[in-house]
Amino acid sequence: MHEATPIARADPGGRAPSPWRRARSVAAGTLFLAFDGAMILPLCAELYLLKRSVNLDVFRGVDTLPDPLIEATLHGILRAIGLH
Repeated sequence: MHEATPIARADPGGRAPSPWRRARSVAAGTLFLAFDGAMILPLCAELYLLKRSVNLDVFRGVDTLPDPLIEATLHGILRAIGLH
């Protein structure tokens, strides 16, 4: 039977993991989450614009999204970043 492997492994020299290695891991995770968060809103906007351009309704005849509010929000975002 195998022993459980510890999560924080010592390097081959038997020393504890470096605090710099942990800091690099935290920084990489933070950057990934920041990039991912920055990409979610444009992706949702593109999917919404695609839905509007092909006039797609999940339930025929029932508008499940508040289109005027979403469009006003998108125009506000474009004005705020200087693209409208």
